[in-house]
Amino acid sequence: YIAEREACLKEGTLILQEAMKNFPIQNALCIQRIGHVLVGESATWIGAWSIHRDEAFKASRYIIEETKKRLLIWKKEFYSNGQSQWIRGTETPVIL
Repeated sequence: YIAEREACLKEGTLILQEAMKNFPIQNALCIQRIGHVLVGESATWIGAWSIHRDEAFKASRYIIEETKKRLLIWKKEFYSNGQSQWIRGTETPVIL
């Protein structure tokens, strides 16, 4: 994974603030790993605190979807046929 760090921190903060405003949660956190991530390892971690877990789940869904749409993060996918390609979070890779 590679990212535009400063832009991600700025936009990521806005996403978390929006989640706090739009969902009845006490707090939220999102961590995106950068660099090499092995298959089976987590690239993104989201935590949302609320009185009721359904509210936290909804806020978490909002955070991950907005993160994929708005943050400048790319990942390079490697395929079993030896090919690879860079994709953004909103793109669906096509395996040839």
